[in-house]
Amino acid sequence: MSVPEKTILLDKETGKTIWRITNSNKEDIHTYYDRCPWSQNGKYILFSSANTQNLSLQGNILATQKGEVYLIDMKTYKRIRIAENAFFHSHQGAETIWNFKKNKVYFRQGGEKVGVVNVATKEVEQFQEGRYYRFFGLSSDGKKFVFENIDKSQLEGKGIYTMNEDCSDITMIASTEESFEISPYKEKFKANDAIVSLAKWSPNNKYVLFNMWILDTTQPKIRVSSDVQTGLFIASKDGNEKWWLGYTGHHQSFTPDSKRVIWGDWKYTDPQDQANNSKSQAGKKEPRIVMINIDGSDRHFAVDEPVAQHPTMDPTGKFIVTFDKEGVILVNVAKQLVERPVFFNPKFDQSHAGTHPHCVWNHDGTQILYNSAETGNSQLYIIPLK
Repeated sequence: MSVPEKTILLDKETGKTIWRITNSNKEDIHTYYDRCPWSQNGKYILFSSANTQNLSLQGNILATQKGEVYLIDMKTYKRIRIAENAFFHSHQGAETIWNFKKNKVYFRQGGEKVGVVNVATKEVEQFQEGRYYRFFGLSSDGKKFVFENIDKSQLEGKGIYTMNEDCSDITMIASTEESFEISPYKEKFKANDAIVSLAKWSPNNKYVLFNMWILDTTQPKIRVSSDVQTGLFIASKDGNEKWWLGYTGHHQSFTPDSKRVIWGDWKYTDPQDQANNSKSQAGKKEPRIVMINIDGSDRHFAVDEPVAQHPTMDPTGKFIVTFDKEGVILVNVAKQLVERPVFFNPKFDQSHAGTHPHCVWNHDGTQILYNSAETGNSQLYIIPLK
């Protein structure tokens, strides 16, 4: 029998109210990346979990094939299990994502398999194209996926593709080669050194944002070079237009109005270091949130403060939430103010084998959810703003 899991806490440093909405000493619990875990009506929150005894180190993450997918009822704060046998890992859980329009949930299974849950009936089906599916790009209308292919022998080659929700009409909208040709990388590298990835739809479903990485060709396996800054591109939904947006740091996202992009980047103490677009200038740079128009104009810091981890903007476009080792950070963009509503105490491991806070907004911007392992295993917390 499920029991209510909500506990109301006060942050010891700020006095702010916090809701802890999962409470397990045996489970590691995560939401996924920067995707909103609330249902469209706000009644449920989607998350995944795994018994810590089943987790084992796989590369730089802890993982298991015995993960589970849940909803938590935001009225009773009781959980509802909707799927089992998920591939769960410590960085992003089972990579769960809502299809708000069709009341479906997608999640990772073992190998290249993807499960699809009908939330109303709890029936699980097999997604038809698991081998091509990545969880960064479902359009807000629930009709189209966007994904990357990094295998030149598959489909039409390496590039960014879209497909209908039923896996029909798989279409390349930006090849790796043509993206490479409009980038500054072509002056220093070869097209075979590049891969494109992390594709995301704009909220208005008109554009796709994606990264380009340069491979470290000195390594025996595919590996991204740690010394070359990532590139950022935008393509129109049909692929007829595409352009280079600039060098980027990490974890880019559109603003809610689809007119701008934000990401975590750096402020260099020496302008020449920035001109060299190198990521290896230790001690010569500070983190910053960068904001830019989608046409590449007006690139600037959202706030000139050393904050930059996984920034996401609230639905009103007034605030950005981010985090660092110390706690959750709220940025008032218009007033250029930075507030820390929550401090992590004690500190916990924020590596991929630990817990990324992955702060996200609810649909109306009145609550912020984050992951925290400050009491042991990763659990879910909410900051109520109103």
